This record gives sequence, structure tokens and C-alpha cells, in this order.
Amino acid sequence: MLLTFLIGILALLLASSVARNSDLWMHLAKGRRLVQSAHPFGTDSPLASGITGSQSWLYDLVCYGLYSKFGGAGLVLGKALVVVALAVLLLRLSRSGLGEWVPVFCTALALLAMSVRLLLQPATLSYFFLALVLWFVWKRGAANRSSALFPPWPLLVLFVVWVNVDGWFLLGLGVAALVWLGQVLDEVGAGEPRGAWRVSLLRRGFWFALLTGVCLFNPAHVFAFVPSPELGFFGDAGASTSPFQRTYYANVGLNPASLAYFPLLGLSLFSFLLWSFGGSFRWSWQRFLPWLGLALLSAFQGRAIPFFAVVAGPVLAWNVQDFLDRGFDAGRWQTPAWRRGIVFGQGLTLMFLLVCLVCAWPGWLQSPPFEPRRWTVEIPPSLERGAAAVRDLLRESKLGSEARGLYLSRETAYPFAWFCPEEKGVQDPKLASVIRGDSEATAAWGKRMRAANINHVIVFDRDRSRFFGTVGKLLDDPRQWPLLHVEGDLVVFGWRDPSAGGVDPFRGVELDLNHLAYHPAEDKKAPDRPSANEPEARQWWEAFWKPVPPRPVDQGEATLHATHAEVVRRSAPWRHAVAWESCQFTACVGAAGGWSGPVSLLDAHLRLTLLRPPTAEQGRRFQTLPVFDQMAYGWWMRFARARDDTSPALLYLAVRAARRALAVNPNDAQIHLVLGESYLGLLHDTRERVWGERMPELVQLRRSQASAALNQAVALKPDFAQAHLSLSNLYAEMNCLDLMLHHLRTYVKLLHESGPMPGVSGEQFRAQEAAYQEKVNQLAKEVAKREDQFTVASGGWKVGDRALKASQEGLGGKARDLLLESDVAAFGPKGMALEVELLLKTGRAKDVRDWLGSDQKTVLGPSYHWLRAQALAALGNYASAREECDELSALMAQADSIREPAQFRELMALLIGQKKLYDQSGATCLPDLLVRTGYHFVFHKRIADFAQALRKEADLSVLRGLLALEEGDADEAEIAFRTALSVWKNAEAANAGGGLDFSGRVIAQDCLKWLE
Repeated sequence: MLLTFLIGILALLLASSVARNSDLWMHLAKGRRLVQSAHPFGTDSPLASGITGSQSWLYDLVCYGLYSKFGGAGLVLGKALVVVALAVLLLRLSRSGLGEWVPVFCTALALLAMSVRLLLQPATLSYFFLALVLWFVWKRGAANRSSALFPPWPLLVLFVVWVNVDGWFLLGLGVAALVWLGQVLDEVGAGEPRGAWRVSLLRRGFWFALLTGVCLFNPAHVFAFVPSPELGFFGDAGASTSPFQRTYYANVGLNPASLAYFPLLGLSLFSFLLWSFGGSFRWSWQRFLPWLGLALLSAFQGRAIPFFAVVAGPVLAWNVQDFLDRGFDAGRWQTPAWRRGIVFGQGLTLMFLLVCLVCAWPGWLQSPPFEPRRWTVEIPPSLERGAAAVRDLLRESKLGSEARGLYLSRETAYPFAWFCPEEKGVQDPKLASVIRGDSEATAAWGKRMRAANINHVIVFDRDRSRFFGTVGKLLDDPRQWPLLHVEGDLVVFGWRDPSAGGVDPFRGVELDLNHLAYHPAEDKKAPDRPSANEPEARQWWEAFWKPVPPRPVDQGEATLHATHAEVVRRSAPWRHAVAWESCQFTACVGAAGGWSGPVSLLDAHLRLTLLRPPTAEQGRRFQTLPVFDQMAYGWWMRFARARDDTSPALLYLAVRAARRALAVNPNDAQIHLVLGESYLGLLHDTRERVWGERMPELVQLRRSQASAALNQAVALKPDFAQAHLSLSNLYAEMNCLDLMLHHLRTYVKLLHESGPMPGVSGEQFRAQEAAYQEKVNQLAKEVAKREDQFTVASGGWKVGDRALKASQEGLGGKARDLLLESDVAAFGPKGMALEVELLLKTGRAKDVRDWLGSDQKTVLGPSYHWLRAQALAALGNYASAREECDELSALMAQADSIREPAQFRELMALLIGQKKLYDQSGATCLPDLLVRTGYHFVFHKRIADFAQALRKEADLSVLRGLLALEEGDADEAEIAFRTALSVWKNAEAANAGGGLDFSGRVIAQDCLKWLE
């Protein structure tokens, strides 16, 4: 009883995983339609025109009833109880000799092998039904096979139920036929008279015909015997593959459950040899034939592995027990060697069972996520929310009254059938293949789309590479595929039929990304303060009590917007060239009217050269170009640099979505990577690269933010190759060559271990790896050279001077470590400021935030607030970062004895008025002239100081506006930018001396245009 209880607990734990299979929603939708249908078995019923057919109608009805009554927990618990019953049945079926240890071991191994597919699907019930079939044809059938005219009546009832639950009943018929054929062959081998075994053959043939006949009691009638493609009988490579292929483990993972198939297969095969060893025996065909049939099927189709385990577990137990029974009968068990072997086997079985129980609780025996067992149903939030959004569009008739959507994957169609029944979507693998780019588009695919009334496409795929590949392809053609909705990992594209004219069907429906970026809704803003939970890598022992946090819906949205930005960036050279040529062609036409004389030839040559500037390849040998070509190339480069390679709106959307995702799950390394690369995209691929030339503080801010995010990604996932590569590129920009070398070397190592990516040939991969290795070797030589120079030059220097020298030599990591290993008193305020700057560069914003207290405020002066503002902004604490900017502004005003920044203008007006009055009185003597000269000097200095203070105040206001814009607070950003521009007023006022230009003026003007 104890061993049976432990087997039941093991089965319960293995089956108590969270239900995430999308086809569950299809079965629930079918069950709901059956309940709501007035004539469930009529021609218009779900059984006749259902979502995927009618063979599982009984399962659908029961699932819907349980879900309506008990929710998702009731469904998963019901599935777990079925598996427990299956385990107990297999254990009883495996008993044939003395003791319980062999049946327990074989049953546990069979449960482990089948646990790779213990999903909330009809197939799980089929496993139990197959075990019942074996019970009736092996246990019950063996007792009355010589006299009974009919098979056991429960077997007939079982198949009537099975055929209305799942299409795998065909396999049950096949197994029953093989067992009965084996029993006839066993009778022949036992020397039964020819007439007796012929009668037995006819009787079992009649049984099989009767079982086949009762299977006609189903809505599909004879069509139930046509195997469904979902069963994978015909090698559906997209669903499952052979366990002897590498791609199989890409789907199910490499874990004890997926590998248990091989010891079960090997041991059961060896057991036939063991069973026949050591004396006379009689071969059992009724064991071997079903075992062989399912072994061959499972070798080609991974979905058949659980069915093989149902047969192989009892067969293995019977063969081993028969071998042991012969040993007991011969008295060999009394020898010390046999007794020690039996005790050792019992101990090994108990240890195996206990280890399986311990590892089954956190899910270590199966695929991740590893967490305590739970009875619940989960669906990606983007699917549920996306279905609700499409339902609203359909109800408002924004997609057309007869519009239909195309699902690119079944895992999209199934949840939509439950959450959005209004969407009469289409599943067409050929159309999906064309849209994904897997097959070449032809004229026929457009006709097929029009014939099905398809005008929008719903994209969702758990395969991340395939999903982003498809989305990138559609985003690259926005004219034909307008973006209608984005919800995490789900994207809805419209389809503009190229052959249709007239009004744009998606006018007013197409997504306005600029409006979303610069006027976001409240739920689309970034949190003004980060999550209270500090990011930390998940420890292995936490899987025993802490569930894995769900993947935030905003993670997929952040990655999607970043991917969209990259798609737009790829077309930047073409867009810049078109804009340049349009401007130059217009200028050339306008100038042609005034050409006259020989000088016009020079002007025409220059303008024609400007029309088609040199290419990038020519730019590499810039010095060899003619003078006009050099001028044209320089102007072209400045023109292109001042334009956005990609949309800043997309990158702001990516940053905000990443910040929202981190507020839910700060331990996701992928989100930190997207966040860091989005900051780098803002700095490198938008006009911020030109803004940074005017305002270096912006470059410092973006680099601090990017470094903090990327270093956090590496800390959470040390083998994150892409994060190491991005960090190496960032450190190259900041001239931290030693840190660049460390991360580049790590990337090359991880690249070598991972092997080539899909779609990359081995030769291409080796060439790429060799190029990176050569770069590492050259960089290592350069770093070693600089370290030697630093060691020679800085001998005997103070710590602060050595750290400064190391930083100047490109050894930022060494400089940081030198300062961290020393006390602050050893290097003073300058060294402290350098230390904090290096910490920000190397992604340690949290240390800067915690370390900079009130004691350092007096030492660092005004830079204290700016350093804290960078650290807080890098951590996503926008509110506190803006407060630090306000504190810095107040500190600047306090230095000039001004209570409010607005008093700068009043004091400047007062000084000018005093000077005007003082100038009206003439100089009467030499001392008075000297005093007047000194007064003029002081006046100009004070005016210059006030003007500089006004410029700094305006720049700080711009930085506050950028932080508010990044957070999504458009009103606060607009106020900050307009406040900054009040210093400049306008071009006329600035030229007349009534306004002051400042570094961030262009930034404020451009951002206000975005916010309009």
C-alpha cells in the first residue's frame, strides 16, 4: 500500500503542471457551442462545422462543464486524477510474480517517460483508455479467451466512449488486434490442435470486427477512421518529430522526462533477452507484438511515446519477474550473490522513486519553468487582450462587415475561438507560409485572400525567431500591411489589396505610433519609480516554493517596438538619399534660371555633384576625391547625420514598455537587454547623436542608462551572448578597452559553445567566429601594451593620479578598481568624482545611488545632483531624477544669492538699469575714471555669469523635459521645454539681444514639434 501510494503521489506531481497548451481553448469553445446550440447534432451544429472536427465532442462537453463549474483548477486537477488512476492501473497490470519492487520501478519509469506529454488534451485520456484495453485483453481476456464468444462488455463500452473522445482510439484498436494475434500465435506455439487455434483466430477476428463496429457510434460515423493530421500519423514535422532527431528536443527540451524513453526502450528490449535466458521458456507473442508495434511508431512519431510507455512498463515488469521467478524456482535466490543483488535492486528502486518524488515537485524532471506544482490554466495575456481588441474592432465594424482574419498559427486560432467568437478566422497553411516568407508568393495567393474575404492578419507565435521574422517582413511593407494593433506578442496587420482601388479601408484604424509615443494613455506610461523588488538571479532552490513570475505582456511589446525600429533603420540610407536628391533637384532647377556666363558652369558642376554625392565606399578614400566631391560628401554626411535613421517614437515606446515589464518582473534579462539596446538606439540612430554634440550631458545620460541595463542583463544571465556583445561595443565608445576585451572575449566563447544559428551555414559561422577571434587577439595586444605603459608611467604616483592615468589610457576597469580598493581620503574630491563617473559608465547605478549621501554632497558640489540624477534615471526612477535636477537648479540660484531661477532676469535688468544711470554721469577726475572702468568690468562679468546661469537653467529644464518625455508625461515635458525656450524666446529676440541661445535649444524645439 505504501509503494502504491508513492506511485500515486508521483503521478499526481508529474501531472500537476500548469496547463499552457493553446488547443485547450479550442475544446472549450467547441463545448460552449455544443451547450448553446439548439440542435447540437444537426447539420448546423458544431459537430458538423466545428473548429477542428467532431471526434472529441464528448471531451469538449466535459471540459466545458468542468471549466464552467470549477474553473481552470478543476480541469487540471481532473487531468491529474486521471493520471493517478492510470498509474495505479499500470501498477496492478504489471504484477505477475512475487514482490512489488519490479512493478513499482517499471511503472515509475513508464510514468516518467510519458510525463513529457501529460497535457490537458484528449490524448491524456487515451493513455488511460489504452491501459484499460490492456487490462481487459491481457488480464480479463486471458481468463476466458478459450470459451467466450464475445469480448468483455466493458471493452465495448470503452471503445464507444473512446471514439467520441479522441482520434487515438485507432491505436487502441491496433493494440488490441496485435495482442489477440499474439495470443493465437502463443496457442500455436503451445502445440494447440490446428482446429482449436483456428477457432480462436476466428473468435478474435470477430471480437475485433465487433470493436470496430461499435466505433461507428459517433457523429463522424465512418469518417472517424480517417486519421486526423493533429495525431501526426503522417509525420507532421511542425507538431512533433522522432526522438532520434535533434529537432525533437528543441520542442520538448532536454530533460529526464524526454530522455526516459531511451532506458525504457533499451531495458524492455533487453528484458526479452533476459526473459529467454537460463532454461526452457515459451515465447510470448502477445507481449512482443504490441511492444514492437508501438516501439516502431514511437521511434518515428514522438507523440506515440506515452502509448509505448503504457505497454512497455508492464511488459518490462512481466519479463523481469518471469526471470526472477525461474531463479526462485531453481533455488538460485538462496545464493549470497542473488540475495545481495535483490536487496541492491530494491534499494535502488526505492532511491529512484524518492529522487523522482523530490524532483517532481519543482518540475525538474520536465521542461521549464521550474516551480512548485500548481493546478491552474494560463494563457499569454497578449492573446486574451488581443482577442478583446479585435472583438471591439469587429463590433464597431472598423474592419468591415464581412471581414475575416487570417491566423498564422493554430495557437492563435484556438484562444480566439474562445475569447473572440465574433472573429470568423481562417487557418490556411499555404497562405500563412507565403506571408511568413517560407514560400514564394504568386498571383494565386491574392485571389485566395480575396475569395476568403481576408483583410487582416493576426500574428502570434511562441517561436520567437519565427514571430519576429514574420513581423519584420510585414513591417517592412507598411503600404500593403498597415499596423492595426499591438498587444504584447500579438500583432494585427491589415491587408490593402493591391488590386482594389477607392477609399483606404483602414483610414482611422491604422495605428498612429507617434500619437502613442508622445501622447500615451495612463497604462502605457512608464512607472515614475522602479519596482521595490531588486533584480536578482533566481536561485535553484527557490523552485521548491516560489512560482516563476509570468512573462509580462509588455516584454513582447518592448521587443516588438525595438524590432520595428530596426526594420525602419535598415531603410535609412534609401530614405536619406531620396530626401537629399529631392532637395538638391529642386535647388538645381531653381538655380538654373539664373545661370549665365562661364561662372554658371562651375555652379552647375557643383550642384550636379551635390545631386549625386559620393558613395560610402568612395568616402573611405576621402583624401583622393576631387575638392567638390569632398565638399559634397561632407555636406551629405552632415545632412544624413542630422536626420533620424529610425523613428524616436518607436524607441520611446520600447523603453516605456520595458520599464513597465521590469516593474512586474525585474529579473528578466531579456527585458534589460531590450532596454539597453533601445537607449543605444536613441543615441546612435536618431537625431540625439547631433543633440549630443551640443549637449554632452545627454550622451552621459544615455550611456549610463544603457550600461546599467546591459550590465544587469549580464548579471542575471551570465551566458547572455548578445548582452556581452552590446556591452563590448558600448565600452569601445567610452574608451574602456579592458572592459571591452572582457565582454568581447566572453561573447566569442559563448558563440563557439552555441554553434551556428538556424539559417547560417557552418562555413559562414566559422568565418564569423574567426573574425571575432582576430578582433579579440588584436584588442588583447593593445590592452596589454597600454597596461605596460601605465605600469611604467604611474610608478610611485598617488591613487587618484594613477586612476586618472588609467582612465586616459583606456583602462576604465582598472581605474575603477583602483579607486574602489582605496579609501576616499587617498584621492580627494576629484578622485571621488572620477570614481562615481566610472561606476556610472560600468553600469553600477545602484551603487552610486546608495553611496552618494549627504556627506558627499558638500565634497562634490553641484555635480553631486547631476551624478545622482544620472544614476536614478538609469534605474528608472524618473520622479527622483527630476527632483535632483530641480535641486541642482536651486543650488545654482543659491550660489548667486537668488531665491528663484526667475530672478536671474530681474537682476540682469537691475544691473543694466544701474549701468545706464551710472553712465549718464560723466567722469570728473582720474580716480572716478578708474572706478568707472572697474565698474564696467564687474558689470560685464556679472552679466556674463547671469547669462551663463540662465543657459544652464535652460539646459536643466531640457533634461527634465527629456526625462518626462521618456516616462510618457507629455504635459510635464511640454512645460519643461517651453520654460527652457522662454530664455531664447525666438530668433528675432535672440538676434536683437532680447534672448539667449543655449545648448539644448534645438532639442526643446524638436521635442515640442513631436508633442504638437
